[in-house]
Amino acid sequence: MIFAIIASLLLIGFFSGYEIGFVSANRLSLELKKKQGSRAGNIIAKFLEAPTQFIGTCLIGLNISLVIFGILFEEALHECVWSAFNLGPYAILFGNTVVSTLVILLIGELVPKAIFKARAASMITSFAPIANFFHLLFKPLTIVMVSLAQWVLRNLFNVKLINKKEAFTKIDLAHFVQQTKDEQNQQDLNTDLFENALSLPDIKIRECLVPRTEIVGVEINTTLEELQKIFEETKLSKLIVYEESLDTIVGYVHQLDLFKKPTKLASVLHSIPLVPESMSAADL
Repeated sequence: MIFAIIASLLLIGFFSGYEIGFVSANRLSLELKKKQGSRAGNIIAKFLEAPTQFIGTCLIGLNISLVIFGILFEEALHECVWSAFNLGPYAILFGNTVVSTLVILLIGELVPKAIFKARAASMITSFAPIANFFHLLFKPLTIVMVSLAQWVLRNLFNVKLINKKEAFTKIDLAHFVQQTKDEQNQQDLNTDLFENALSLPDIKIRECLVPRTEIVGVEINTTLEELQKIFEETKLSKLIVYEESLDTIVGYVHQLDLFKKPTKLASVLHSIPLVPESMSAADL
């Protein structure tokens, strides 16, 4: 009985930990493991193709393990602990509830979830064969339960379910960038640029405005040689173009336009759109 109790408790920890690891793992890292062609990568790729069914497998395995643990642990407590005391049924019920809850929360929930979440990619990769075994074992039951749940959502709660594979989210990209920065300090500049790009949807145009005294621009009649020199000195990719003064801005020029070998600055001039300050930087 002791072996069965320990086994069921380990399974509780495995299913709860693997579920949180699968949900919180960096999907870009998982896709890279898939591209490497490893056995674990191919297994995880199958999970990613049907994440709802796999999470259903974890929940089914978790609940079965909880039931088995509850029955066996209650019997073990009664034989080893409560039989030595003259306790009533309600006191025994209270004791079983408290002890079982503490054991499950600490050993079966909190510790495994913390471990799997801290090292999500490596943990779910290492335990992928075991997860695949239970996925195949519970697959018929999982299909039935998921289909039933979807039917209830559609017909009783009028929830529209869209079955499509999710693209990588901004969170996935941010996670991947942070991981890259930690591993390769040489790419700090590129990483910062990428992180700034990810934050564009949360930035308003007014936050990007430059004070007039700090604007770097060129006059419309500036020669191409002078324009190239200004680009090299300022390290900017775009320059404001004005006529006589910054009060009369006529457009902007991009450094890539110089590769078109223009004859004069006006031939590669771009117009500047008028947008409200409240617009998102990503929309611009």
